[in-house]
Amino acid sequence: MKLKLDEHFGLTARQLLASLGHDVVTVRDQGLQGTPDERLLPIVASEGRALVTLDRGFANFHVFTPGSHAGIIVLRPFRQSPPRIAALLERLFSSDLTGRLEGAVVVVRENSVRIFPPPPA
Repeated sequence: MKLKLDEHFGLTARQLLASLGHDVVTVRDQGLQGTPDERLLPIVASEGRALVTLDRGFANFHVFTPGSHAGIIVLRPFRQSPPRIAALLERLFSSDLTGRLEGAVVVVRENSVRIFPPPPA
């Protein structure tokens, strides 16, 4: 899967996802730190990448409509620490859910995964 990590993620997350076989770039790679959400998502979508973020604003599927992008994955750990974030990423991207992420808005918590899929074609 083609992914773009938002500015909150470090090298550990990138390496983990790459080790799972994903094509990963970061917002920092392109100097897009601080870009407003409404401007960032079209850039990410034009690259055919799903955005992986800790930014709760992207979880609003009424604003970021499923199917209008390649996917948005919002991680919501109880505490933001590299080990907890890595555990959420590994759980999600090692699961059979990865086939359902394209175009969806996905909220991943330590005890649940909610997928808001794109409308049927």
